[in-house]
Amino acid sequence: ILGVRDFFPNILSGIFIAQKRFLSKGDKVKVGEIEGEIIEINIIETRIMTKRGDIIYIPNSILTKKEVVKLKK
Repeated sequence: ILGVRDFFPNILSGIFIAQKRFLSKGDKVKVGEIEGEIIEINIIETRIMTKRGDIIYIPNSILTKKEVVKLKK
């Protein structure tokens, strides 16, 4: 049940991100303390690769609630 509680907000946020197209693969972003390049956006989560090569999985519901800074390429 806990997983379902988070599932639907992530899907709705994923749809919002896809419709607004304010983020796309290859964008350099900063979300909170995380900075890197978007390598994938899907319906549930967005994946960001840091400069060190770490891959961070951010649930879309969190991504739409936090301040996202789009950095210059």
